[in-house]
Amino acid sequence: MKIKISIFSLSLTMLFSIVLPLTSYAQSPASVPQATTPANVGQCDTNPYSVSEPVDNFAGGTSVYVRLNAASEVSTPVNVYLQNLSDMSCKLIGSTTAVINNWAKVTSEANNQKLNGVVIITYSAQENVEVYQATFQLLFLANNSICSSVTTACNTTFNNYSGVLTVPTSSKATDDIQMYKLDDISNAEFTKVDYYDGPSFLYSSKKLDPVNHNYLTGGSNQVTIQVSFKNGQLLTIAKKVDGGFDFSGGLAIRSYIYRSKNKTVAIGIVIGVALVFLLLLAFIHFLVRRHFYKIDHGLDKEAQIEKPHYSEVDESLHITSGKF
Repeated sequence: MKIKISIFSLSLTMLFSIVLPLTSYAQSPASVPQATTPANVGQCDTNPYSVSEPVDNFAGGTSVYVRLNAASEVSTPVNVYLQNLSDMSCKLIGSTTAVINNWAKVTSEANNQKLNGVVIITYSAQENVEVYQATFQLLFLANNSICSSVTTACNTTFNNYSGVLTVPTSSKATDDIQMYKLDDISNAEFTKVDYYDGPSFLYSSKKLDPVNHNYLTGGSNQVTIQVSFKNGQLLTIAKKVDGGFDFSGGLAIRSYIYRSKNKTVAIGIVIGVALVFLLLLAFIHFLVRRHFYKIDHGLDKEAQIEKPHYSEVDESLHITSGKF
């Protein structure tokens, strides 16, 4: 019995001598990645889901709007927080119900503060988004007068033109929250104005003026004017312009010339096509005149059989053929 106990004890000793060094090595501080942020980031309320976005001196503005990203499928109540990383305290920015496509107002007064720490959105319904795709979008307005209305987009006016104001996101493509900040454009400087007819680019200008109708064809034209501001914002103005019925094709030719990068070549092509068309008409005119000449002078034997009836031909035939 003692021998069995000794053997069992020896086996345990050998087992511990093997396991303990391995366990000690696996928990070595040098081999464990150190957390860069506190463990309780995002724990601002009892909602089961949350996403976060670090911010450093981000200008929050006076109004905040939120919406679900395009791939999401379920509307959900949300709470938007700013968490201080020094003491993990959470400040509620506002609450609302986030939906797809439409911006929902979170708060009407954000005190125009600089945001430092982590912006956190907690929500109660799980969202269906693609891998590495943002779950929510946040829109901050520098002041409440920038947009006349905020539904699917920021609708505003500039120099008596009405359009949609947009700005590139300040977040990375893989962030869980895409953040946007719109500034006032009342007295903002712009770098260029681009004009489009549907998807077709027309021309660029340094001034914001109505579209040059020389670039447009007849009929209905969907004109888009894009104003690029120095701060990266973009104002898109959409207008319908009716060019009227182009029965002669002159508007189409003029539009082709103005849209061409090399107008000299375009004019040459138009003149060349016109000359070919005129030569073709002249050749047809010559053939018709020659045909009636043969009939009148008895040179066309087959036509002579029908000659008694020739006098009954309507005079318009002579006019059409150029026979006066």
